[in-house]
Amino acid sequence: MSADQLAAQQAFVTKDLTAVDRSVTPWVVAFSHKAYMMDQTTWAMHDFISTFKVDWWFVGHWHQYTRYPPISSLNNKVVIDSASISADKSVYTNPLYPTLVVTGAPGDIEVNPEGCNEEWQIYCNSNYGFGFFTIFNSTHSHWFWNTTIPVKGGNDPTFSDSLWIIKQ
Repeated sequence: MSADQLAAQQAFVTKDLTAVDRSVTPWVVAFSHKAYMMDQTTWAMHDFISTFKVDWWFVGHWHQYTRYPPISSLNNKVVIDSASISADKSVYTNPLYPTLVVTGAPGDIEVNPEGCNEEWQIYCNSNYGFGFFTIFNSTHSHWFWNTTIPVKGGNDPTFSDSLWIIKQ
């Protein structure tokens, strides 16, 4: 991405997200094709949306399911908000950074085994699947992922993942 393209994208996001009134819209959810670490993409956009307190960031691009902890960067080094993560990793309470979820598993037989090797990933699975995202109220949102059929040579199709984000 060129500097001009990044600036234009950041201007659009700034205009959009500065208009959000959190007393009316307590949850901010972002969607994009890919995230910061995919295919030589920089942390620039991820760190940028962190400044607007985006809660969830759903992406595709990689043909797999991956859930990350609340994550950001400092000088291109991974920073994880470990204090917000429950012991069983199923609840993030008052996370400081966006929660990134890669939901690119269905629709193609490609898998990205190299994409499941980052030490900071909570879960990573290349089986086909689907997810449900629910905002219950101003303090509780929930994500659930379930596999359907395994990719050839893949894992047991019973893999699932569940995450609550709670704001107190």
